[in-house]
This record gives sequence, structure tokens and C-alpha cells, in this order.
Amino acid sequence: MRLPRSAPGWTMAVIGVPAAVLGAVGLVSPTAQLSLLGLAAPGERAAGDSTPAFMTASSMAALNMGVYYVLAALADWRSFLPGGPCRSGCSRARSSPSPRSAGGRRTSSSV
Repeated sequence: MRLPRSAPGWTMAVIGVPAAVLGAVGLVSPTAQLSLLGLAAPGERAAGDSTPAFMTASSMAALNMGVYYVLAALADWRSFLPGGPCRSGCSRARSSPSPRSAGGRRTSSSV
């Protein structure tokens, strides 16, 4: 079995496995998922109640996200792992000119 090779990979695996498991639980037994969330599953639903549709959609999303995270961690996909998007965004922010006047002093900002 292949394991993640970096700390970010392990982080993604630790997030992805529970997401995938809880997504699968929600698809197999939505009432069990509601009880895990601390919510009571009503015996009779009111007209227009979309709880089953929401549970199915959110469980499918959690399952997909969990599998995606685990596969990214196992493949050591660096651009996806934590810090990848932030590194590119933060480096752009750091390289942008700072608000300084011509004399080198900071200008006041109205933020």
C-alpha cells in the first residue's frame, strides 16, 4: 500500500478519509448521518421538505471530495496539497509594490 510522502500529503489524507467515509454513510443511510450530526430524523415529512435531497447531494459531495483528497495525497500532487494555491497567491501579494511614497516612507491608507 502506498502512503503519503509529505506532511501536506498526510494532512490531506487525514481530511479526505473521514470525508469519504461520512459521505458514504450519508448515501447508504441518511437517517444515520442525521443522527451523527445530532439531528432527529422526522418520521413524517412536511410538504416541500428537501432534507433527503440535501442529504444525498451533500453526502455525494463529501464522498467525491474525500476520494479526491486521498488520491491527491497518495499521488503527492504538489499543486493541490496545502500551501500550493497559497504559495502562488501569497507570492504575488508579496511581490506587489508596497504603498510607499517617493521618500521611502509609508503612506497612510484609508483601509
